[in-house]
Amino acid sequence: MSLESSRSGSRNETGASEHSDDQPPAQLAIMVASEGYNMELARQIGDLAGEHLNISSHILGLASLDLPLFAMKCLEDEGVPEKVQKVRCVLEEAIMFAVACPEYNGGIPPVLTNAVSWVSRSSANWRAAFQNKPTLLSSYSSGGGVRVLSALRLQFSYLGAHVLGRDVAAKTDADVEASLLACLRELKRLAALDS
Repeated sequence: MSLESSRSGSRNETGASEHSDDQPPAQLAIMVASEGYNMELARQIGDLAGEHLNISSHILGLASLDLPLFAMKCLEDEGVPEKVQKVRCVLEEAIMFAVACPEYNGGIPPVLTNAVSWVSRSSANWRAAFQNKPTLLSSYSSGGGVRVLSALRLQFSYLGAHVLGRDVAAKTDADVEASLLACLRELKRLAALDS
C-alpha cells in the first residue's frame, strides 16, 4: 500500500504494514487515485499543509493498493481485507481529508470508487470514515476535471462529508498553490484547528 506521511513539511514514504501504531494519527488524509500528476498534486497538498499550516498528513495511494474488486459475495466469503482495514483506520482517525484524482470517461476513477465501497462496507456505520469531515476535492485531468469534481461532490456529500464549496482543477487553475492554500486554510478553520 502506498502511504506517505507529511509532518510539519516533511514527508516519509512507508508501506501501511510498516506504519507505526505509536505515531499520532494524521490530521489530513489525502486519497489519490493515480500515480502521475494527481500524485504530484497530493504531495503538493501535503507539503503545503505541513509547511504553511502545521497540518500533518497521510497520502493514501489507491492505485498501488491492489484491493480486490468490491462485491458483497467477496465481503461475505472472505471478510474485510487487512489493507482495507488500515485505509479505513487512517480515514477514520483523520479529522479532515482531501481527494486528488483524474477524470476517467467523465467520472470517478474505478480505483477510488472501489476503495470507497470497501471502506463504507467495512464498519457498522458506513459513513464513519467520512461523516462531518471537512473535505477538499481536487483534480489534475486533461479535460479539466470539471465532471469528476461534480461527481465527487455528489458522492462525498452523500457519504456525510462537509465538502468545501471551492475545489481545485489543477490543469486550468491559474494559481494552483494559492487555491490549494485557500482551501487548506478553510479545512483547518472548519476542523477547528485554529487557535
